[in-house]
Amino acid sequence: MDAAARSAVRIRRQAGTVSAFAAFAEFAASRSRSGVDERHYGTNGTNGTNGTNGTNGTNGTTATTLRDAPINKSAPQPPSFEPTPMSTTASKPQPTARSAYPHFLTITTRWMDNDVYGHVNNVVYYSYFDTVVNEYLIRAGVLDFERGATIGLVVETHCNYFAPLVFPERVDAGLRVTRLGASSVRYEVGLFREGSDEAAAQGHFVHVYVDRVTRRPVNLPDALRAALEPIGVAIGTAD
Repeated sequence: MDAAARSAVRIRRQAGTVSAFAAFAEFAASRSRSGVDERHYGTNGTNGTNGTNGTNGTNGTTATTLRDAPINKSAPQPPSFEPTPMSTTASKPQPTARSAYPHFLTITTRWMDNDVYGHVNNVVYYSYFDTVVNEYLIRAGVLDFERGATIGLVVETHCNYFAPLVFPERVDAGLRVTRLGASSVRYEVGLFREGSDEAAAQGHFVHVYVDRVTRRPVNLPDALRAALEPIGVAIGTAD
């Protein structure tokens, strides 16, 4: 192919490119005039194809946007939530007095009862509770932990702490019963430092009495009930 022919081919190609760009520009302009925004294509509902809340966006009809829609004030509104202030009137446990307990046992704290902070560890208080309860039952002749047919199992326990106990120290453990059910007993215990009238700690045990073999609840033996009544204070009967 000579130089003249190559030049003619190059001119035709350039003309074709120009024509293609011209055709694309005309196409884009016609789309814009007909209501199509190539940048959004109806995502905001304005002059768009099938725009939100729009009608036939391709014919240039302007769609109504959600932002422009009137607010129906009669429609249900989402509930407003106000923070609820914490109650400042909740009752705080108060130490009980010695006079609230009809039976006492003096317990001497042990070196091993102290923890690294220099006072009796909190879990040891429960051993004091257990000690005064079982001491009373053994002395009353109603607990034979080796051969007795009925035994008491702990199902609930709680303790409030008001003042530290330490080693060496003598602690007076007060005991009372506040509930006698068909098969359960609620024992309440107060721990008093020697010479103090207010409890350093107080709490309770709930025992359910069961058959030693089957471990099924049984009615409280008459002898046990009779032994507990003298230390009962405002005794309830619900089980």
